[in-house]
Amino acid sequence: YAPKLAKKFYDLTGPHLLMTFLFWSFQTDFSGHGNGVLATGGRGSARAQCRLALRVIRALCSETDSLDGIKDHLITSFLQEGVMELLLLTLANVNNITDNKDKVNDFVYIEDDQIDLEMQEDMLVIISLICESDPAHKEACVETKLVKIIIHYLRDLPGKVVSGLRCDQLLLGVLDCLFNSILGNEAAEDKFLALEGKG
Repeated sequence: YAPKLAKKFYDLTGPHLLMTFLFWSFQTDFSGHGNGVLATGGRGSARAQCRLALRVIRALCSETDSLDGIKDHLITSFLQEGVMELLLLTLANVNNITDNKDKVNDFVYIEDDQIDLEMQEDMLVIISLICESDPAHKEACVETKLVKIIIHYLRDLPGKVVSGLRCDQLLLGVLDCLFNSILGNEAAEDKFLALEGKG
């Protein structure tokens, strides 16, 4: 563990550069060959780059806070760069969650395999860590599709846990996100119960 690296990363505008890289990995037509251990699952796409970028953001948001408050600075920078909007949009698209029941999302980037589930877990944990860091972030999530996303996973995942695809770890990520982003916020809890009641 090197506590000064996180501060150095922040000082060199690391969050901006990492988010630029993450946006690129979602939107690019890059055709990787999938060579090497770190490129597993990335043949013909930038999925390997996306996977590792998410893992780095998760690690930085998990940073043990120090006296200089670098964790809060990092999270604030990621939020300013649009990380929450990107992750919620991606999770909604992947699970075909829209405000209009008759509309089907045209964009679904991630494939349905173990790496897909790993990336979804990372996205949920990042959202959970952001909400855990400040009640204001939890409050902001009430007006997003996060509650619908979590309800979708809670309905869909339990029956898939025995598939061996990593669904059990994804479910833990969902529960962690539920605990940190919904529980404890009255408006979010009401929305969660109301939406679940319509199911």
